[in-house]
Amino acid sequence: MKTTANVKTSYVDLWISSLTKPVDTFSSENGKGNKTKIAVNVFFASVIVVLGSTLAQLRTFDLIAALLAVISGTLMTVFVGGIFFVLARILGGKSSFENQLYLTTLFSVPIALLNSIVILIPIVGNWLGLVLLIYLAYLLTLSLKEAHALSTLKAVATWLISVVILTVLMIVITYFYYGSLTPLSA
Repeated sequence: MKTTANVKTSYVDLWISSLTKPVDTFSSENGKGNKTKIAVNVFFASVIVVLGSTLAQLRTFDLIAALLAVISGTLMTVFVGGIFFVLARILGGKSSFENQLYLTTLFSVPIALLNSIVILIPIVGNWLGLVLLIYLAYLLTLSLKEAHALSTLKAVATWLISVVILTVLMIVITYFYYGSLTPLSA
């Protein structure tokens, strides 16, 4: 990957700058995404989540479960990215799916790493996770805004409506899978 100064920029540099200088990073990377870059971001984020989850739960590493988690993480990234894309386009967005997915996955690796660390911290880990979630929403807003040339309000609406759609979808799936919304122990 090259910057305008013709200097090589590593993935690690991009991941760090997506957290520390998100506006500049999303602006400079807008239009530079491709399937390989997306795959690298999603793969490393998924691996970090699997390793962090294994460590947090103090369980042994299961290769099959890890592979399934990486595959399902990838599919969920594309599915949720598709919902973002459709909503952003309805709201006047102009980006391609590939470009949007690239910008929204740039910060997935460092966020996954930070989350894997904060969940290990007793007592304050949950509060730090909440702060991280709020920062994630901020980064998502900036990346959608840059990718689609949306206003801040439309970028927020894109992911907020997506959360509502996904929540309703999970309730419907739960209802049809279990036959009701009552807990299994009742």
